[in-house]
Amino acid sequence: MRLARGFTLPELVVVMGIFILLLSIGIMGLAPNFSHAEVNAGSDLLLADVKSQQAKAMAGETSLGGANTPHGIYTGADYYTLFSGVFDPNSPANITTTLPTGTTLASTFPSNIILFVPGSGEIDNFQSGQNSLTLTSAGYTDLLEFNQYGVRIASP
Repeated sequence: MRLARGFTLPELVVVMGIFILLLSIGIMGLAPNFSHAEVNAGSDLLLADVKSQQAKAMAGETSLGGANTPHGIYTGADYYTLFSGVFDPNSPANITTTLPTGTTLASTFPSNIILFVPGSGEIDNFQSGQNSLTLTSAGYTDLLEFNQYGVRIASP
Protein backbone atom coordinates (compact mmCIF):
# COMPACT_ATOMS: atom_id res chain seq x y z
CA MET A 1 0.00 0.00 0.00
CA ARG A 2 1.38 3.37 -1.06
CA LEU A 3 0.80 6.56 0.96
CA ALA A 4 -0.06 9.66 -1.05
CA ARG A 5 2.10 12.65 -0.30
CA GLY A 6 1.30 16.32 -0.90
CA PHE A 7 -1.83 18.40 -0.65
CA THR A 8 -5.21 17.75 -2.11
CA LEU A 9 -6.81 20.17 -4.57
CA PRO A 10 -9.41 21.47 -2.06
CA GLU A 11 -6.65 22.23 0.47
CA LEU A 12 -4.68 24.21 -2.12
CA VAL A 13 -7.78 26.15 -3.18
CA VAL A 14 -8.60 27.10 0.43
CA VAL A 15 -5.03 28.26 1.13
CA MET A 16 -4.89 30.29 -2.10
CA GLY A 17 -8.26 31.86 -1.28
CA ILE A 18 -7.03 32.96 2.15
CA PHE A 19 -3.81 34.31 0.59
CA ILE A 20 -5.73 36.33 -2.02
CA LEU A 21 -8.08 37.71 0.64
CA LEU A 22 -5.18 38.88 2.82
CA LEU A 23 -3.37 40.35 -0.18
CA SER A 24 -6.42 42.34 -1.30
CA ILE A 25 -6.95 43.74 2.22
CA GLY A 26 -3.30 44.82 2.31
CA ILE A 27 -3.52 46.54 -1.09
CA MET A 28 -6.68 48.41 -0.10
CA GLY A 29 -4.88 49.64 3.01
CA LEU A 30 -2.13 51.14 0.83
CA ALA A 31 -4.48 53.08 -1.47
CA PRO A 32 -4.61 56.27 0.69
CA ASN A 33 -0.81 56.35 0.69
CA PHE A 34 -0.78 56.71 -3.09
CA SER A 35 -2.92 59.88 -2.91
CA HIS A 36 -0.70 61.20 -0.13
CA ALA A 37 2.40 60.51 -2.24
CA GLU A 38 0.90 62.19 -5.33
CA VAL A 39 0.07 65.35 -3.39
CA ASN A 40 3.50 65.42 -1.74
CA ALA A 41 5.24 64.94 -5.09
CA GLY A 42 3.11 67.70 -6.64
CA SER A 43 3.82 70.03 -3.71
CA ASP A 44 7.55 69.39 -3.86
CA LEU A 45 7.69 70.04 -7.61
CA LEU A 46 5.55 73.17 -7.31
CA LEU A 47 7.70 74.55 -4.47
CA ALA A 48 10.87 73.89 -6.47
CA ASP A 49 9.40 75.76 -9.45
CA VAL A 50 8.27 78.66 -7.23
CA LYS A 51 11.81 78.97 -5.87
CA SER A 52 13.25 78.70 -9.38
CA GLN A 53 11.05 81.53 -10.67
CA GLN A 54 11.89 83.65 -7.63
CA ALA A 55 15.63 83.03 -8.13
CA LYS A 56 15.37 84.06 -11.80
CA ALA A 57 13.66 87.31 -10.79
CA MET A 58 16.25 87.99 -8.08
CA ALA A 59 19.16 87.27 -10.42
CA GLY A 60 17.78 89.76 -12.92
CA GLU A 61 17.31 87.19 -15.68
CA THR A 62 16.13 89.09 -18.73
CA SER A 63 13.64 88.40 -21.46
CA LEU A 64 14.20 88.97 -25.17
CA GLY A 65 13.97 92.76 -24.72
CA GLY A 66 17.02 92.83 -22.44
CA ALA A 67 15.33 94.50 -19.45
CA ASN A 68 14.93 92.85 -16.06
CA THR A 69 11.57 91.17 -16.11
CA PRO A 70 9.40 89.67 -13.40
CA HIS A 71 8.98 85.92 -13.37
CA GLY A 72 5.84 84.18 -12.24
CA ILE A 73 3.57 81.19 -12.03
CA TYR A 74 0.01 80.97 -13.32
CA THR A 75 -2.10 78.26 -11.66
CA GLY A 76 -4.91 76.32 -13.30
CA ALA A 77 -7.15 73.61 -11.87
CA ASP A 78 -4.75 70.73 -12.58
CA TYR A 79 -1.64 72.45 -13.94
CA TYR A 80 0.59 75.47 -13.52
CA THR A 81 2.57 77.53 -15.99
CA LEU A 82 5.96 79.21 -15.50
CA PHE A 83 6.34 82.48 -17.37
CA SER A 84 8.50 85.56 -17.72
CA GLY A 85 7.20 89.13 -18.00
CA VAL A 86 3.44 89.47 -18.42
CA PHE A 87 1.52 86.20 -18.52
CA ASP A 88 0.47 85.28 -22.05
CA PRO A 89 -1.13 81.82 -22.27
CA ASN A 90 -0.02 81.51 -25.92
CA SER A 91 3.65 82.33 -25.37
CA PRO A 92 5.99 79.57 -26.59
CA ALA A 93 8.41 80.50 -23.79
CA ASN A 94 5.96 79.30 -21.13
CA ILE A 95 6.60 76.00 -19.37
CA THR A 96 3.44 74.15 -18.31
CA THR A 97 3.46 71.34 -15.75
CA THR A 98 0.46 69.04 -15.43
CA LEU A 99 -0.25 67.59 -11.99
CA PRO A 100 -0.83 63.84 -11.51
CA THR A 101 -4.29 62.58 -12.50
CA GLY A 102 -6.86 63.31 -9.81
CA THR A 103 -4.77 66.06 -8.20
CA THR A 104 -6.27 69.55 -8.19
CA LEU A 105 -4.70 72.93 -7.52
CA ALA A 106 -6.55 75.89 -6.03
CA SER A 107 -5.12 79.38 -5.58
CA THR A 108 -6.12 82.40 -3.51
CA PHE A 109 -3.61 84.63 -5.33
CA PRO A 110 -5.22 87.42 -7.39
CA SER A 111 -5.87 86.19 -10.95
CA ASN A 112 -4.20 82.88 -9.96
CA ILE A 113 -0.78 84.47 -10.58
CA ILE A 114 2.27 84.60 -8.32
CA LEU A 115 4.57 87.27 -9.75
CA PHE A 116 8.08 87.93 -8.39
CA VAL A 117 9.59 91.43 -8.57
CA PRO A 118 12.95 91.66 -10.37
CA GLY A 119 15.88 92.19 -8.00
CA SER A 120 14.14 91.66 -4.67
CA GLY A 121 12.21 88.48 -5.48
CA GLU A 122 9.25 89.66 -3.40
CA ILE A 123 5.73 88.73 -4.44
CA ASP A 124 4.30 91.62 -6.46
CA ASN A 125 1.15 93.21 -4.96
CA PHE A 126 1.21 90.83 -2.00
CA GLN A 127 -2.03 90.71 -0.03
CA SER A 128 -2.37 88.79 3.20
CA GLY A 129 -5.20 86.28 2.93
CA GLN A 130 -4.57 85.94 -0.80
CA ASN A 131 -1.33 84.03 -0.47
CA SER A 132 -1.96 80.30 -0.62
CA LEU A 133 -2.04 77.31 -2.95
CA THR A 134 -3.90 74.10 -2.09
CA LEU A 135 -3.20 70.71 -3.68
CA THR A 136 -5.84 68.01 -3.18
CA SER A 137 -6.09 64.35 -4.20
CA ALA A 138 -8.60 61.76 -2.94
CA GLY A 139 -9.30 63.66 0.28
CA TYR A 140 -5.67 64.45 1.12
CA THR A 141 -4.80 68.17 1.08
CA ASP A 142 -1.55 70.11 1.26
CA LEU A 143 -1.78 73.86 1.93
CA LEU A 144 1.12 76.04 0.76
CA GLU A 145 1.07 79.54 2.23
CA PHE A 146 3.65 82.19 1.35
CA ASN A 147 4.76 85.45 2.93
CA GLN A 148 5.52 88.66 0.99
CA TYR A 149 9.09 87.47 0.39
CA GLY A 150 7.93 84.28 -1.35
CA VAL A 151 8.92 82.05 1.57
CA ARG A 152 6.57 79.22 2.51
CA ILE A 153 5.16 79.82 5.98
CA ALA A 154 3.86 77.25 8.44
CA SER A 155 0.12 76.73 8.26
CA PRO A 156 -1.80 77.22 11.52
